[in-house]
Amino acid sequence: MSELPKAYEPADVEKSWYQAWLDGKCFVADPDSEKPPYSIVIPPPNVTGILHLGHVLNNTIQDILARRARQKGCEVLWLPGTDHAGIATQTKVERQLRDEEGKTRRDIGREAFLEKVWEWKEKHGGIIIKQLKRLGCSCDWDRERFTMDEDYSKWVSRVFADLFKDGLVYRGKRMVNWCPVSLTALSDEEVIPKKQSSKLFYLKYELADSPGEFLEVATTRPETLMGDVAVAVNPKDVRYGKYVGKMVKRPFPHAEIPVVADDHVDPEFGTGALKITPAHDKADFEIGMRNELEIIDVFHPDATVNCPAVPELDGLDRFAARRKATEMLDEMGLLIKVEEHENNVGFSERADVPIEPRISMQWFLKYPSSEEAAKAVGDDISYRPARWAKTHANWMEGIQDWCVSRQLWWGHRIPVWYRKEKVGELQDAESLTLDDLSAGDLHVSDVPPADPENWVQDGDVLDTWFSSWLWPFATMQNVDEDSDLAKKFYPTTDLVTGPDIIFFWVARMIMAGHRFKGESPFKNVFFTSIIRDNQGRKMSKQLGNSPDPLDLMAKYGADGLRFGLMRTAPIGADLRFDEAQVEEGRNFANKIYNACRFRRMAGSDSKVDFDPATCETLRPYHLDILAKCDDLAVTQEEAYGEYRFNEVGQQLYDFLWSELCDKFLEAVKGDLREEATEAQRETTLGVFDSVMARFLQLLHPYMPHMTEELSVRMGYIEEGNFVMQQELPTTPLLAKVDAGVIQQGREHATAVYESAAKLRNLKAEYRLAARRDVKFVAKSGPAWLEAEADILALLVGSDGVTRAESYEAEQGTPCALTPAGEIFMPLDGLIDVEAEKSRLDKEIEKIQKEVSKSKGKLGNERFVDNAKPEVVAVERERLGEWEGKLTQLQEMRANLG
Repeated sequence: MSELPKAYEPADVEKSWYQAWLDGKCFVADPDSEKPPYSIVIPPPNVTGILHLGHVLNNTIQDILARRARQKGCEVLWLPGTDHAGIATQTKVERQLRDEEGKTRRDIGREAFLEKVWEWKEKHGGIIIKQLKRLGCSCDWDRERFTMDEDYSKWVSRVFADLFKDGLVYRGKRMVNWCPVSLTALSDEEVIPKKQSSKLFYLKYELADSPGEFLEVATTRPETLMGDVAVAVNPKDVRYGKYVGKMVKRPFPHAEIPVVADDHVDPEFGTGALKITPAHDKADFEIGMRNELEIIDVFHPDATVNCPAVPELDGLDRFAARRKATEMLDEMGLLIKVEEHENNVGFSERADVPIEPRISMQWFLKYPSSEEAAKAVGDDISYRPARWAKTHANWMEGIQDWCVSRQLWWGHRIPVWYRKEKVGELQDAESLTLDDLSAGDLHVSDVPPADPENWVQDGDVLDTWFSSWLWPFATMQNVDEDSDLAKKFYPTTDLVTGPDIIFFWVARMIMAGHRFKGESPFKNVFFTSIIRDNQGRKMSKQLGNSPDPLDLMAKYGADGLRFGLMRTAPIGADLRFDEAQVEEGRNFANKIYNACRFRRMAGSDSKVDFDPATCETLRPYHLDILAKCDDLAVTQEEAYGEYRFNEVGQQLYDFLWSELCDKFLEAVKGDLREEATEAQRETTLGVFDSVMARFLQLLHPYMPHMTEELSVRMGYIEEGNFVMQQELPTTPLLAKVDAGVIQQGREHATAVYESAAKLRNLKAEYRLAARRDVKFVAKSGPAWLEAEADILALLVGSDGVTRAESYEAEQGTPCALTPAGEIFMPLDGLIDVEAEKSRLDKEIEKIQKEVSKSKGKLGNERFVDNAKPEVVAVERERLGEWEGKLTQLQEMRANLG
């Protein structure tokens, strides 16, 4: 053993041990190993991102799984990497370009802009990886991947080309979700519906052939009126049957538009008549297609108005245009009224602005292997919590084609080339359809054309998720190459992710796995909690309620942060974060450290070799803690098997704090004093070392740094070895001890601990908690009590516990019924009886008033009938507490005569 400093300093310990793991190649997976494989791929964080508490929770769980698998004798691959984050990264670089040079990406051109993005990536891209290392993540960093790596990009292009050849990828003009900030299409999964307090505008359109007669419509978007091409009513709505086929006047720019009938129209919404703007609403687009209506786009891509025919609105932002259009309608006498209206509005997941439905030429994917993927969840993939399987199934049933193209420059450029002489220099090819091209005019491949000067590549890039859905297998092998890594570790064992990307990523990976590898990419998916603040709000920079994990690690240590989060992370429910949880993690680390330091100071400079089967000086407390350590190993295995990580943490916490420190160490303190025999001392130290060595192994996945530090300093492993590379023992500590002996020892220890608790309470009731001269007399009790009386007295903090069957207690002597029998506490010389009587009388009088007051409230029908149920319940609970206290005080008073 080596000396333990007075205080535990996590920063220095964590830094040195992480470097030691790296130097020792502890994280490197060996594909040639004969050990059973365990593999997990990291959900790739944004390459320019920084660590937040969600990352801490997710990656701590992954690290726990990886470290536990190593302890179970597996060859472990935890494969790390980062995502290129198309929209987020491009937005940051465009902002930098604008702020520093006053230019846009189009001012400098595609190649120059991409050079700047790569420069940005090299400068900022490693930050989150360094932060994950600070957390203690045991990833195989030698195999770190990036979604824009050359080999990985090859996979993305190959998959696109293969799907195109199979007829699953197509190009067409469709209504898409458009982000007016990022200026790109978004998939349905990238649109977040939010309830909004909007307004419903009631307008009237004059009939063209009946001046003075109007048709009333209701809309939430008067700013799109310039794109109106019809008014639609339900054909079964008798109010409007006479208008179908007639024309009404669009207010601005003036035009006559038809009234059409369509079953989609809800007669109950608004007036039952809808203005139809096919270019700016998905439902309107479908109505327009069915009725062969014109499509008029009145917005620029940035959602400013594009309508020179109405100069008052042209160029205005959409929301400013809404206000101006309302004013114009009011001035024209066509605005009837405005009502408050709550509706769901789709927001861009990345830019957090309302999206615009927009007609645009895009690339789409018909999902492959969807039936196999739907069936896989439940058959060969387990979702935890299981309820997410239903969410997955519901999405798979209503699955829509995936819009995979994005109007960005940063990302995987779509591997499609058009013959230059056919399409000219048209880079965006917005008006080009595949029907316009012959087979010789189109090149779709992961390999560019042999004569690139004669071709123009499609200007769009692929959705970032189109690269991420290949992550489990594309990270392990290159296109057209055999891979020992993939043969050993694919499919992976576990995936840990958030439920918010079950559609973006998880479901798509399952489809990709079945389509390109013929099997599911993982066996288990664990969905983490969403971390909220104490008020239940999501963490955000805007609210200022999201602490920096690096600050928390600097203050409490990485192990403290890990343990504090994991012990309180419920399964299937949101986690309410409180920094006090992390402080408890730090305090727990200190408790373990101080326990080891106490043992170190108690004697013996080396680990005591100890065999409970041959030891003749084992007392019940030794047997009890050894048995509880064996129990802990069993319950840990059960909790890990069910992915109950908070339960694993709580078990570890309760064992160390309550069982080992509060009970066992207090019970055996006498064995470590000078007057103890050498045999007593060696037995207790041997038990401590055996238990602590095994406990540190069990704790290691949660607090890896300090368990390495203490295991070496306590002599439990040799210097140069690592706890993380030691397999967990499979033989219980008490494997060779007779079960009857163990059972008896545990029963005696439990009886002593429970009796001590009751006697301490008895002392406290008479304000004697701090007195050490209190004597106890056991009038009845088991025969073994005499042998354990010294330990009971030690635990209670008394001058002794004697067993005397003939003892006759004076009237009023306090007594406790305990598992060790009926035990009295003589008060002679301990308290002033008359003063205590007076104190109790005053306390009883005070409590009786509270009881009377509470009964009065609850006896008042007006209070019971009118107060909130929870207020009445609290009052009833309060009455119960007062009555219990009153009974206790009256018994104490009666004892004094």
